[in-house]
Amino acid sequence: MASSRVVENLTQAHKKLATSPLPVDIGEARFLFISDLHRGLGDGADDFDACEDAFCQCLEQYFDENFTLVVVGDAEELWEVREKDWPEIFEIHAASVERERAFLDAGRYCRLYGNHDLAWANGASVKKYLNPHLPNVQVSEALILELLDGPESLGRMFIIHGHQGDFFSDLLAEVSEVLVRELWARIQKVTELRSTRFSEERRIQGDHTEAVYYDWSARQPSMATLMGHTHDMVLEKIDSSEHYARIQRLITKFDTRYRRLRDKESKYNYRVLRDRWKSRLKRSAFQDHDGVFRMRPAYFNTGCCCFDNGWISGIEIREGELSLITWQEEKGRKTVASAHLSEVFRQLAVNR
Repeated sequence: MASSRVVENLTQAHKKLATSPLPVDIGEARFLFISDLHRGLGDGADDFDACEDAFCQCLEQYFDENFTLVVVGDAEELWEVREKDWPEIFEIHAASVERERAFLDAGRYCRLYGNHDLAWANGASVKKYLNPHLPNVQVSEALILELLDGPESLGRMFIIHGHQGDFFSDLLAEVSEVLVRELWARIQKVTELRSTRFSEERRIQGDHTEAVYYDWSARQPSMATLMGHTHDMVLEKIDSSEHYARIQRLITKFDTRYRRLRDKESKYNYRVLRDRWKSRLKRSAFQDHDGVFRMRPAYFNTGCCCFDNGWISGIEIREGELSLITWQEEKGRKTVASAHLSEVFRQLAVNR
């Protein structure tokens, strides 16, 4: 099953770095995590083109505020663009690449690869195409931060793009790449359709993929996971029971449909779905000191830098606060949601 492959691949990626986390004091650390730019050739298939001005303004501000920039994969759109044209991406988007280089030159830069720029997992490709613009940059699969509050370790944050084990993005990557380049890119050039519509939604979506990400992360002791890949911003309210209540409602809906069905196969499918959500609730819910049932805040997502309205989004760590932000050209930064890291990891540790 694809879900088991996601679990297996995430576990393997985490295991590679488990003994070498980067220690970070949350009182002093400043990080900006962004992902999914999908820089292309500046044509109708280039989802980043409309967002580049906002991106450049954002990075200039965060550079001046002494942040470290972490690009969490899919910076370049190497599925749609043939290899012979990769150098053009950096010429067309020189402005945004230069903003990234400023962080690199200052020693405040980290690059991870995703599925659309998986070529950067190959050192030879990095040296040939990326290093002329980002000298000596190294591109990794993942990063682990050991978050410290003074001498005390709160826990770890695992940062990874999120395509690992995904059916279309990983297991069928070669097929998906051809379809994206030969079909979707051509449709975009004709229709000027954008891939990602902006939404203020910031909760974990009910689809199978993000549920698997959340489940995997919630099972890891004293660890939260930050991803990109889905283009969906995620930072749930950790001071309410909203996430828990949403799953309860979903289970009730599956129960109601299950009782109404007569077809055995349909009843079986709904029972499987219902039991999966019940299992999720059992594994990841906890009763807090105030008596309220909550879900562990184990999964966060940067969103993307290619929204159809020209906005970008990301997640920052600033003075111990984890914040989901958006950036709009001229209007600047808006904090969508935030949570203090000490409270995030307190909730992750309850009843463990």
